[in-house]
Amino acid sequence: MKKKILFIIALGALSFSQIRVSIELEGKINDIITYPALTLGYDHMLWKQNSLSSGIGIETMINKFIKPDLYYGANCSTIYFIVKYGLDETWGAYSKFGISRIEDHEDLYFGMGISRNFDDEYYIETGFHSSYLDGYDYSRIVISFIKYLEDDDE
Repeated sequence: MKKKILFIIALGALSFSQIRVSIELEGKINDIITYPALTLGYDHMLWKQNSLSSGIGIETMINKFIKPDLYYGANCSTIYFIVKYGLDETWGAYSKFGISRIEDHEDLYFGMGISRNFDDEYYIETGFHSSYLDGYDYSRIVISFIKYLEDDDE
């Protein structure tokens, strides 16, 4: 499954508008602390008007993340809808809603946070993300480093 996702990401990399590397800081699954994790993802913005844009995204973990007793060594993959709000030229906010998958469990995912634009190519986002998996609430703080890939159409 993980190889298929990475293959699809690699094929579509030229058409996606953002590549992201995220660090998921220690989170919690129903009061059990999880290990930090590294994720790789892409967002493709489908619609933009003034300071509001929206699109779809996919993200997958590169390493295991959950301590023993709950999904030990599992990786999380997420497909989501994203809405970005430009607050001014350098600051913005985002929200995400989608589906997370850990092993054979799929359930709801949401995220929200703020972003800082350093120039027209690089961003940093930080926010709160949560997945509801098999009756567990997996919540974490995420820091993302983003490279904007400019389309020829823009």
